[in-house]
This record gives sequence, structure tokens and C-alpha cells, in this order.
Amino acid sequence: LRGVHHHAAVTHLLNRRPPNIILDEEAAYYFGRMRDTAPWAGQAEDVRAAFDAAYTRDPGDPVLMHLARALGRLAGTAAHNERDVVRLATLVGGRPTVEVIRSEDGDPHVSTSVLAGESPSWRVRQAAAAALESVIDASGATEIIVMALGDENPNVALTLARTIASIDDPHPHVVSLATRWLPFLEAGPEVNAALLPLFVKGGRTEDVLLWIESHAEDPFLKANALSALGEARDATSLDLLFDEADDSDTRVAYAALNALKERWEASRETADTNRFYTAFAAGVDRRDLATTSAGASILSDSLFLPFDPGNHLRSVYEQMKAPADIEPMVEIIKAVGEIRDGQEIAFLVDVVLQSGHPVLREVAAEALNGRLDEGIEVETRGETVPATVLIDWDQLVEYGPRPLLTLFTEHGPIVIEMDTEQAPQTVQKIIRSTIRGDYDGVPFHRVVPNFVIQGGDYFREDGFGGPEVAIRSEFTRIRYMTGTAGIASSGKDTEGVQYFITHSMQPHLDGRYTAFGQVIYGQDVVDVIRQGDVVVRTRVTKDK
Repeated sequence: LRGVHHHAAVTHLLNRRPPNIILDEEAAYYFGRMRDTAPWAGQAEDVRAAFDAAYTRDPGDPVLMHLARALGRLAGTAAHNERDVVRLATLVGGRPTVEVIRSEDGDPHVSTSVLAGESPSWRVRQAAAAALESVIDASGATEIIVMALGDENPNVALTLARTIASIDDPHPHVVSLATRWLPFLEAGPEVNAALLPLFVKGGRTEDVLLWIESHAEDPFLKANALSALGEARDATSLDLLFDEADDSDTRVAYAALNALKERWEASRETADTNRFYTAFAAGVDRRDLATTSAGASILSDSLFLPFDPGNHLRSVYEQMKAPADIEPMVEIIKAVGEIRDGQEIAFLVDVVLQSGHPVLREVAAEALNGRLDEGIEVETRGETVPATVLIDWDQLVEYGPRPLLTLFTEHGPIVIEMDTEQAPQTVQKIIRSTIRGDYDGVPFHRVVPNFVIQGGDYFREDGFGGPEVAIRSEFTRIRYMTGTAGIASSGKDTEGVQYFITHSMQPHLDGRYTAFGQVIYGQDVVDVIRQGDVVVRTRVTKDK
């Protein structure tokens, strides 16, 4: 992660033991995590040997999850090997009966005839599906991936759908094949929604519009579907995005605004500037974390200067208050710093000198340093830590060092053993929120396959809510392994009420996000949670 590598260290990780190379999961993690493959590309064959050895021993070995990601990262480099496509497709869909063969035009493809075999774990299947996104355009393995769309695990099915939807120029056969799957997908309509960009690229935007109309009552699904229209180029879908950008549900409006940003960036020289500006400015005017952030970031475009966006943003900023509006205020400060209207420096200086919140002062100082001549460094003064709530030690003693938090979901209970001694303020906040019933009926608003499920936003239920007074970051010694529970954050000392639970080991989160506990029962429930699934009720049990 610090960019320090050495050939001998990579060799040590590979841990050669003739005739195979055997890796443990921690060593394999390095190869899957590194986005830059250069430090180990020269030993790619050893990585492949480790992959093959692990698959032969046990197709469910978690080592394969990391090595699949590693092989996917080799795509587009000199170290790429066409057999890597076979390896990844095998993990996703079974064992291909033939290897890579070439057609008359020289394009490689993989046979779609698949034999039943021992199925890897869902984490391995998901990692392979994600890795295939790097090679799917040229691999010819598309049919195997489409055939695997019926995977029983929602995380795998969702990743497969997103992988297929990532194809830049899909063949009509692929679109047709995916269409035939839609009625049979057991993983849920969110998988269908993830496929919608494929239909947009395939020239079937009308089908997407019909799908949105039939799922208009579910804001999560509707928002996901609207996002697909960012790549469309027809007038009808554009009109729909402008209409939905004003929707009362923030999830829908936010998705529409982000899709409009894509449409604007793709056609800004010929687009109706006034219409786009009006939509983005209206999003800012809502003074909402989601829509204000989405609108503010685009108003700094130079083509909008005739509409005086700087004054508009500064006017909205004056109507906000920290800490409740801290995040949209940050986005406005950043946008104002990009606008050259002659008034931005005075505004930023005023924020640095007058703001009572250290985060706002720091962001304004960064914006100023970006505007002023090289060599001038603006420094902030005053309080550097925002206000927070005091810890009630008597209450924590009452509940003991390891109280249990139980989340009763539609799929079953998830039991988390919390660590009061390592994260006292966080545990106290969760205990108080649970006693009041705040978490009851709140959905998991975010699911990132093979990473985390996230919920607890009882202020808004859309992922943009949090308490007016944040709690402190508590960087514990708890490592982020499978089933570790942590608190969402947008920066140091900005934690609130949203929690997340990991699907698999995530060492890069260690020391960066407050970890407050570990799942001791119900990880299988965590693995099947979908976006929008609800925590029916919660309970805290005292440590006996």
C-alpha cells in the first residue's frame, strides 16, 4: 500500500514448495490488492501456478479469491495470458470442456459447453466474476458468464450482471441471451437493474424506460435503473432524467442528477446549457447532502459561468449550518474554489478565519492553496477537533466489556459481539440507539459484493443521514476480517450511526475506520443480504 516492493519479498510471498506453489490467504491478498501489477508481473507464471495448485486442492480455497483478482489485473499488460480467461470462467461457471480457441478472424473465445463440477465458495465466484470485467470484451467468455447469472448468491449474480453490463459494444446475441435470463433470475430485480446498461448500449433504451415504469414504487431499484440512462443518447430518456431530478425521494433525485452529469459531460458543447444549469442549481437549492453535493461539483464547469454559479453557491452556503450540513458545505467550498469569478478568494478566506468548524476551515484552506501562487501555504488556527458527546461510563459498565448486538433481519439474526474497551463511544452510541428502537425497520442501503453490507441510517434510510453531533474516530486493534463490524465515516471524527459488516478480509481498512465488534453468529445471513433488506428489530444483550 505504501508503494514499497522488492523482488525478494514477492518471492518470499510466493513461498515455492516443489512441485507446487502454496500460498496462504494473507500472502495471496497482496497479489489481489495491488492495482499496479508491475512489481510482480515478472513472476506471473508463479502466481498462475499457485492458482492452479489451489484450485486442484480445493476450489473453495479463499486464496483463489485474491488470485482471481490478480489475474484480472494482468489484462492489458504484457503479462496477460489467454488461459487466465479460462481460469476465471471456470471459477464462475464450472469447467469448460475446451480451452481457448481462435476463430478465423483471430479473436479468442471460450467454449460455452460447461461440465458440472465442485462449486467454489460464493466469495471465490464473485471475485472471478469481477475480474472478468477486465477481459470480457475480448475474451469470448460472455456466454459462460451469462449462463451463470442464475447464481443463487445475490452478490455473485449482481457482480455477474455488472460485468456483463460493462461491455462497451455488446453483440446483439449477448443482449438477447441476457434478455432470456431476466424472468428466471432468483437473485432479485436488483440484478435485472444492474443489467440495464447493457440494453442502453445495445440500442434498447425503450426496454429500460419500460422497466423503470414497472418498478417506480421501489426507490432503490428506480435509482439504480436511472443510473443506466447516463449512457443513453435519446431525447426521451433525457426528458425523464430532468423530471426525476426533481423527485421528492432523494435516492431517485440523486441518481437522476448523476446521470445528467454523464449526459452533460458527453454533450456539453451542444447541450441546452440553460436546462442543465437549472437542474443542477435546483439540486443545490434543496440543501441536501446528496443533491447539493451532486449539483455543486458540476456547477464549476466554465460553460456555466454566465449564470453566475459562484454567487448561487455562496448564497446556499449561507443558509446552511455546521455540523448538521457539514458535508454539502464541504462540496460547495470545493466548487467555489474552482470558479474564477473574482469573489472566490474573499469567500474562502472568510471561511478559514470565521468558520467554527475545523473541517470547513481545512477544506477552505486547501482550496485557497490551490488558487494562490506557488509557495504560499495557508494554515488554519483554532480548534482542530469537532464537538462530540461525552461518554457515560456508568452505562457502559452496566452492559459490560462485550455486549451483544443482535440484528433480526428477514433472512435470520446477525449477532455481533461488541468490544466496549476498544471503542467505548461507538458502543455507547449503538446501545443508546438500539434501546430507543432507532435501528428497527431501517434498511441496508448499501451492499458491495464481497466487501461490505451497510445500514443503520435511521435519519434518512438512504445512506446520506447522520447525527447532528458526530462521534470520534476510535482506531482500535480489531482487524478487519470476515464479519468485522465497523462504523461508516467521511473523514476523521465524522462517525455517526451507520454501521457496516465485512463479507471478507479487508486489511486496508485497519486503522482507518472504527472497528467495534465481530459477528459471532449469522455470517451466512450477512452473505445473502441485498440492498433494501430491512432490519426488523434490534436488541442489545448485556455481557454476563
